[in-house]
Amino acid sequence: MWDWMRFRWQLSKLQRSLRRVDRIYEKHIQNAYRDKDSGQSADKIRQERHWETSLIDDEISILVTRYLLARANRKFLPNPSHDEGKGYWDESRQLGTRYLTSAGITELRRTLRAERADASGFWLSTLSTLIGIIGALTGLVALLLQYQG
Repeated sequence: MWDWMRFRWQLSKLQRSLRRVDRIYEKHIQNAYRDKDSGQSADKIRQERHWETSLIDDEISILVTRYLLARANRKFLPNPSHDEGKGYWDESRQLGTRYLTSAGITELRRTLRAERADASGFWLSTLSTLIGIIGALTGLVALLLQYQG
């Protein structure tokens, strides 16, 4: 639970940062157009904006990848394949770190959900068996009390 809370906090921090950077660059672009600039300044600002936002996007992707891989590794589940043909992994251009693509995230989340469903299936069947045994014992006790009284 603490891992999830820390992950959500870091993710929201990065998303706020992305929105802040986007707003700042949008103001700079509007100022460049208002100043009747030749367009080169606005294009340069757009390129800087793209570089900054793609850097934050890569950090978000790496954070999500690390979180999901840690969850899978705790349960000894296999990681998505590194085969190029499947397209589960990509590499950050700015950071040089590999991270899961949306297809890789989907595959890993599917594996985690299947594991959780298997675990909950075991506990549900165990619980239903225990409830059945308790019901049978209650009926037996009621029957014995009726014949004694």
